[in-house]
Amino acid sequence: MVLNELENNIVISCKTCACKASHTINVDDVSNDILRLKPHKADGIENASSDELINGCSELYVHLALLFNAMIFHDVTQINMLLSTLVPIPKNIESL
Repeated sequence: MVLNELENNIVISCKTCACKASHTINVDDVSNDILRLKPHKADGIENASSDELINGCSELYVHLALLFNAMIFHDVTQINMLLSTLVPIPKNIESL
């Protein structure tokens, strides 16, 4: 039900350029969200730790922002990302 509604919203607004939301991710978004990660957490599949991101440099955040924007623009993702739980972090309450 929720998935169908989300898909319909994407088709109706985002794919017709009628969407009012900004679907770009900048370096500040990445760095601010990484600061909110809990330390010492691992994904269980690739054994990647949140510490690797938390202790990463600003150049890593630039590359992550570029990667995420490319994924959004081209509508693709890695299979391992589909196996994880992603929790959206809205920029403001109006985007909900």
